[in-house]
Amino acid sequence: MDPLFLLLVFYASICGSLLGAFTGVTPGLHVNTMALLVLITSSSSLAILGGILISFEVDPSLAPVILASLLVSAAVSHSFLDFLPSVFFGAPEESECLSMLPGHRLLLAGRGLEAVTVAAEGSLIGALLSIIVCAPLLVLGPMMQLDAHIEPYIPGLMLMAVALLILNERGKGAEFIFVVEKVSLPASLSVDPPIPSDGRKGLICGQVVKDCPLGRRVVIGMQSFVLKRHGGVGQGTFLLTGTWRSRRRRWVRPSWALLIFFLSGLVGLAVMDGRSRLTGTFDGMGTSLLLPLLTGLFALPSLLGSTDSGSIPKQDLNAKRSPGMDTSVQGSLAGLFAAWVPGVTATSGTVLAQQLSIPPDEDPDDSALRFIAMTAALGTAATVFGVLALCLTGSSGTGVLMAVTSIVPGTMDITALSSALLLAVLVASFMAYFLTGLCGRRLATSLSGRSSGPISRAILTFEVVLCLAMSGIPGMAVLIASTTLGLMPPQVGVSRVCLTGCLLLPLLLGCFGLDTSLYPFLGG
Repeated sequence: MDPLFLLLVFYASICGSLLGAFTGVTPGLHVNTMALLVLITSSSSLAILGGILISFEVDPSLAPVILASLLVSAAVSHSFLDFLPSVFFGAPEESECLSMLPGHRLLLAGRGLEAVTVAAEGSLIGALLSIIVCAPLLVLGPMMQLDAHIEPYIPGLMLMAVALLILNERGKGAEFIFVVEKVSLPASLSVDPPIPSDGRKGLICGQVVKDCPLGRRVVIGMQSFVLKRHGGVGQGTFLLTGTWRSRRRRWVRPSWALLIFFLSGLVGLAVMDGRSRLTGTFDGMGTSLLLPLLTGLFALPSLLGSTDSGSIPKQDLNAKRSPGMDTSVQGSLAGLFAAWVPGVTATSGTVLAQQLSIPPDEDPDDSALRFIAMTAALGTAATVFGVLALCLTGSSGTGVLMAVTSIVPGTMDITALSSALLLAVLVASFMAYFLTGLCGRRLATSLSGRSSGPISRAILTFEVVLCLAMSGIPGMAVLIASTTLGLMPPQVGVSRVCLTGCLLLPLLLGCFGLDTSLYPFLGG
């Protein structure tokens, strides 16, 4: 292969890495939006690249491969740096820790930079392991006809993923509740840690927070327990006297999870299947409504809960604790599953991977670090394995890869394409790892001790304006509906991962032929 061509791919990968870093650190700006802009200007870009290749005496027909390398490197870089906004922005009050994301939990413990470092390491391991796996599969895949063997099982794998996500909400064993007999303000006395045992009298001191619309839960350190009392208990810090009781209600939360899954799926169906009937009625209907849908379900609820938050605790710039190589390896292998099964996101893939592995006996902070490392490795690995699926089958599971398939002609030499894209992944991985550490340290330093409320309000305003600009009035309607639904999971005590029904349910219907208009979302 021409060394000059590889050098141009290298430079394109650096430019793409910088673009992906920009979209990653900007809340609400997804790399798919950048890919759409590149696709719109692809004709002029390819003409310029063709002229550059001719001047270097390189085949100008390889220009689409260079542009594809830029897009893929941007996607890989974005998968590294998009963890920064999820850690440093949108953290709620400590009293709302029941619905807190792992990154926010560590941020409020002064370990935000540690969370970012662990995520960067997980992403790098995920990228490198994926490249090692992809290289032989790109050679053996066509001979083994991997796509023909995997495709019949995709609907069943999607059903299995949905079932595991719902069943994950069951919890383990008996749940302990504290029947309150007396409530008083905390005094200056030492209270032993809670020791739940059925029928045992106890004295506990903790933060009473809302649990479900009408319930209450007491938070003691990193533990929380349901409260029962005739007349209820207000919110705040109290000294509680009462009796421990055990109960088994393992199907309450799965029922809520199933309901939220279907509700989000119905919203997803309306968004994906409703555009054609309203196109031209309002400005913005010619564009995708996935941006306001996903923003409302996953971004705005966290931001709304942090607009009145206090200052970000002082961050420890030296703390570092590695969750271990095995966690990132598990995430990387799960990334192969997420890349081939439509609708499985990095977070939902991590939940599935954790269920299939033996959870270690560790404190919540260590568990949060493991979750972060696995999610980061899975997200980056899924991006790389998506490139593998593109080269072997032509399927495109993300907006970036859809843009690549539109730019690269079907007659392109698969060897040149796969080699260039793997080089782009390698360059972007190391560059993004460096940029993640650099930006993470600067954010931790500049935000330490500052109030997070104004920052959250500014980001919230930016995301609403972005949705309005990109999707118009219908986008705002979708944003309001999806935000309302996105506020439900913490209120009923289930994970926000249930909201991935907005993608999984429409795709499942498409897989089983119940809605043929959804086949394009499957990359077919």
